[in-house]
Amino acid sequence: MIVVLLIMAVAALGFVCAVAVLGIMFMRLPAADAHMANWRQVAKKFRADVSSRGWWRSSPALTFAYREARVNVVVKPARGVEWTRFALRHSSLALPVTLGSSDLVNELDGREEAVSFPLIADLRNAGWTAWTLDAHGAQRLITSAMQAQFVQLHQAVWPYQVQFRASRGLLQIDVDHALVAYDALHQLIRTGLAIYDQFLLASADGIEFVEPEELQPLESVRCRVCGEPILHGLVACRACKTPHHLECWEYIGRCSTYACGETRYVMPQIDS
Repeated sequence: MIVVLLIMAVAALGFVCAVAVLGIMFMRLPAADAHMANWRQVAKKFRADVSSRGWWRSSPALTFAYREARVNVVVKPARGVEWTRFALRHSSLALPVTLGSSDLVNELDGREEAVSFPLIADLRNAGWTAWTLDAHGAQRLITSAMQAQFVQLHQAVWPYQVQFRASRGLLQIDVDHALVAYDALHQLIRTGLAIYDQFLLASADGIEFVEPEELQPLESVRCRVCGEPILHGLVACRACKTPHHLECWEYIGRCSTYACGETRYVMPQIDS
């Protein structure tokens, strides 16, 4: 009799555990699907591999190659919250610089040799600060056009905070929230890639950025890739000056003009 009761108790306990596990799994599925759907859509956009890590609380991750660099976009816990991190690694990156929301700790702020450098009005008004160990290099590389990319990212992820860091071999952008919305994720990655392109352009010998009056987004100017007017996100081929949408250029990876083949573009400076 005792043996029978023990068997029944073990069976009942096993049944309860199984029901609990299934219940937890079914509760997690909608949340996990909601988190992953937009990540998969963004992954398709950038031809990235997408995965999720963890069992109790899955964290999405994207991995893809861009030019000669390797890119990772992940959600990870840090400083007591979940952060979304864009990280690009390439040996061409060498400028120690950080900028971002003043509410976040700036790792260069406390270093005796660090100096601040000017930001455009939109970033200053949003409370951003910027520090570097190389003032001349920072002013040459962190152009107003590059800073305008941060303005777009700041608007896309608001009210969350943003921090950008570049050091030897690493370009990193952190948002102090687990991003789910497609537009925010897309803008985070676009910003990181555009900044990397700007680093490559500004670091190359003989590269000069065009002035605003030389290259303006006009309704009469159409992109030769998609055929649509270029109302924003204008870049021009460095060789033949053919205008493109930045997104279209990134999609084909070169100038659309027949027999041109240029892989580098210039973009207009944005008045501060």
